Amino acid sequence: MPNSDQLRWLAQEFSQQFGKALEGMAGQSYAVAWTESTQTEMPNAALWWETPLSYPQGSRISIGAGAASWTQISRTLLEAIGLDTDDASIRSTYVETLAQAVSAMASSLTGRAGKEVTCSAGLEAAAPLPNAGLSIKLTVTIPDAAACDVFALFNPDLVSFFAPKTDAPLVTTTGGTMDLLLDVELPVSVSFGRTELALKDVVKLTTGSIVELNRSISEPVEVIVNNCVIARGEVVVIEGNYGVRIDQIITRQERLRTLK
Repeated sequence: MPNSDQLRWLAQEFSQQFGKALEGMAGQSYAVAWTESTQTEMPNAALWWETPLSYPQGSRISIGAGAASWTQISRTLLEAIGLDTDDASIRSTYVETLAQAVSAMASSLTGRAGKEVTCSAGLEAAAPLPNAGLSIKLTVTIPDAAACDVFALFNPDLVSFFAPKTDAPLVTTTGGTMDLLLDVELPVSVSFGRTELALKDVVKLTTGSIVELNRSISEPVEVIVNNCVIARGEVVVIEGNYGVRIDQIITRQERLRTLK
C-alpha cells in the first residue's frame, strides 16, 4: 500500500466502521484489525458485495469473504441477540452488516471530502473489483471461534481522490479558492439527543413505543454541519415551522471532539 496518510485513513476508517456495524448488530464489540492484502490472499469461493458511491464519480467499494468467515460472523451476531440462525437469516444479516458499514463509511467520506457522499444499494458480484487501487484485509476476532477474514477493495477512482499525486491538501483556502468554497452546500441537521439500542430491542419497536434520549428537556439542542457540531441553541417555532435560536458557537477544539 502506498505510504500515504490519506490511504491509511481510508483503511483505518473502514475498519472502524465495520467494527461499529458489528457492534450495532450484536450489542457488543469485536476486535477488528486491518492489514494490507493482495489478490492472491482473497478466497476463490467467496461472497462478494459491491456498492457504488455517489462521489467521487465512479467510486466503488467491493467487500468479500469466504463462506466460513461470513457465515461465522452472521451466526455470532444472530446468537448474540437470540435469533434463529437459518440460512436465510445468516445471509441477510451479513448483507445488512455490510450495508451499515458502507453507509457509515460514506458519512465519513462526506466529512473528509467536504461534499455529500451517498451509497447506492449494494449488489452481489461474481468477482472482486478487477482493478483495486487499495486492498485491505479485516480480521474479526470472535471469542471461542476462528478469526474471520473480510476483504475490502477500493477502486482507483476513490483512492486517487484521497491520494493525490502531490502532497498538497485536498482543499486549499488561499487566493480565490475560498470564494469558490462559499457556494458549497453542506448538510445541516439538529440533534435532540442520541441513544444506543441493541438490535433485539430495535425489532421490538412498534407504533407508540418511546425511545429515551440522552438529553433532558432543558438542555440545548446541537446544530450539526457536515457531521460536526458547530453550535447549540434552543428550539423555537417560526410561522408554524420549527427552528433553532443559536445560543452558543462552540470552539474549534470542542468541534474536533464532537465529530460524528
